[in-house]
Amino acid sequence: MSRNMSVKSTGKGKISAKNAAVISASVVAIFVLGTILAFSMLHPVETVTVNMHLKVSNYTGFNLDTDALYFGTISPGGSGTRDLVIQNDAASARTVSVVMSGPLAEWVYTNEINFLLSGYENRSLGFQVNVPEDAEPEEYTGKISLIFTSNV
Repeated sequence: MSRNMSVKSTGKGKISAKNAAVISASVVAIFVLGTILAFSMLHPVETVTVNMHLKVSNYTGFNLDTDALYFGTISPGGSGTRDLVIQNDAASARTVSVVMSGPLAEWVYTNEINFLLSGYENRSLGFQVNVPEDAEPEEYTGKISLIFTSNV
């Protein structure tokens, strides 16, 4: 047994071309404004790059220069630590993200990769390098990028 059913439109619920254009423009405007607001709140205010250096050799040596993060000379299988003082020069709080790159980055660790610095706050951040047993004697380099973002 089958029944024939039909649906009759009353004309209600139809959207005119003019209303559709207004709705589409409103949706696009809200999306654009939301995107601008999100990026302005998360946009990096400043990025500071610090070079890292390590010499792998069969002896231990120190380099206390302050123009980069020097781990000195470390034997294969050894480790070393260095501290880096990070300073927020702004009156407002900033989120700091730590990003490491380069060949040396695979061996370097830090406990904090994202943290908040209050206005004018300083923080000492420790970095540890663990040299693999099979590391070749040579100079290794990398970079630490400190990305400061606004919390407004």
